[in-house]
Amino acid sequence: MPKFQVWLRGSDLCDTTADTEKEARQQIRDFYGYKRLPNGTCVCRIPSDYYAKIVKNNQEIGINASNM
Repeated sequence: MPKFQVWLRGSDLCDTTADTEKEARQQIRDFYGYKRLPNGTCVCRIPSDYYAKIVKNNQEIGINASNM
């Protein structure tokens, strides 16, 4: 099942798993109890290993968040 990032108002990030972008939006509306999502909301489909790729890239360039 595809994964999505939902950016509320362009700054609050929520991740969700849904079949479609429309379903992802509905899940966030249900979670927060919103009738309509705020202006500036953006939904982006991401790969299932999105965060693993970020960690790998950070390690390759010398960033290790586990020791900060």
